[in-house]
Amino acid sequence: MHNPHNPHDPQGPERSTASTPSTAEVVEQYEAVITAIESQPRFAETQKWLEVIRRHAPATPRFRLVVSGTGTGSVL
Repeated sequence: MHNPHNPHDPQGPERSTASTPSTAEVVEQYEAVITAIESQPRFAETQKWLEVIRRHAPATPRFRLVVSGTGTGSVL
C-alpha cells in the first residue's frame, strides 16, 4: 500500500518490480549459512550463532536436525 507521507514509497510504474524471495529461496539461503557455519574448524564456538539464526529461520526439517541434533554439527 502506498504511503503518501513517505517519499521513498512510490506507487504505480515507479515501484520496484523486484519480487519477494520465495520460501524455497529463503530456506536455501539459511541452509547455505548453516553449511558455512558447520564447515568452520571452530564449530563448537558457533553454537551461539546457530541459536541466533534458529530464532529467525523458517522451520525446515534440516535446520531442526542441525540445531537439536548431537551438538557435533552433523545432520542426522
